[in-house]
Amino acid sequence: MTVHSVQYSMTAIEFELIYAQHKTLSITVHPEDLRVTVKAPGSSALSDIEAKVRKRTAGSCTSSGIWSGICPASRRGSTPAVNPIASWEREW
Repeated sequence: MTVHSVQYSMTAIEFELIYAQHKTLSITVHPEDLRVTVKAPGSSALSDIEAKVRKRTAGSCTSSGIWSGICPASRRGSTPAVNPIASWEREW
């Protein structure tokens, strides 16, 4: 596990990267401490992973309250989170 970060607006989003043997990329936000965990296929390039984290952050900051502590104030949505842990998986 390694720690990386991507720049979104004026905020650096740090995430723990775990390479695993599966075909999907999953991004999990832990609301208790706003920690972000990314699990990616072992063959994934870091630049591709960072691009997907940045893209997911951009979409989630306007639509999901779970990201409210991570997103810049001007991008925060007003919709409350339904699930206590936000997680997304995508086919790589």
